[in-house]
Amino acid sequence: MAAIGVGWAGVDGNAVDIAVSQDGTAFHTSRVGDIYVWNGRSWDATGMQTGVPDAVAGGPGGEVWFVGLYGGIHSYSRGAGHRDLQIGAATNSVLDIAVGHDGTLYRVWHDPNSLSRQAQIPRLGVRPAIPGLGFHSCARVGAGAPGRVWLAREGASIAYFEGNQVTSVAGWASDIGVGPAGEVWHVGSNGALFYLSNGQWVGVEGSAKRVAVGPGGIAWHVNDDGAIYRRV
Repeated sequence: MAAIGVGWAGVDGNAVDIAVSQDGTAFHTSRVGDIYVWNGRSWDATGMQTGVPDAVAGGPGGEVWFVGLYGGIHSYSRGAGHRDLQIGAATNSVLDIAVGHDGTLYRVWHDPNSLSRQAQIPRLGVRPAIPGLGFHSCARVGAGAPGRVWLAREGASIAYFEGNQVTSVAGWASDIGVGPAGEVWHVGSNGALFYLSNGQWVGVEGSAKRVAVGPGGIAWHVNDDGAIYRRV
């Protein structure tokens, strides 16, 4: 993979988490859970609020997925507006969510911190938990292209799930993001940022707490102070 961008551009706003849909639409959450969408120049309020500000995900159709203020999984896009997806999720149990290219929802729970999968909309119903992860094994999750789901595991080790197998990958991650073509970024030790190129992690400048990835592997990140940046 060629180098992704040459630097970071600061974007106005203050955020807890960031999400990028597969068409490149960016969203962020505030400390009180308000959700905003990027219009190319500034952030517009969506009128949506999440009960888990640290767990939002971009979907395949220009939408953001989130845990509702009173639970359940919801989505919002500028075109379709708000949808209650009728998927149960308690605000005090979800650590992170990710959405695959086909609308498959992946959720990480507080207890027992194992990763579970939800069948893609509209085929509702819970699939079995991913085998081989065991208890207390996953803290953050990233999904994008078909085939692989990436995990930042408890203890910060990195792995991906593909087929029926979990494969460990060198590195340390507190957060992980995946683009629509499978481009992977992670936040490493002391907030360092890395992307995967030809099977190796390539470090770039910057310090982050959360990272999300859009088309072309272009990443957005939020740092410890809530400042927002986009790869350029």
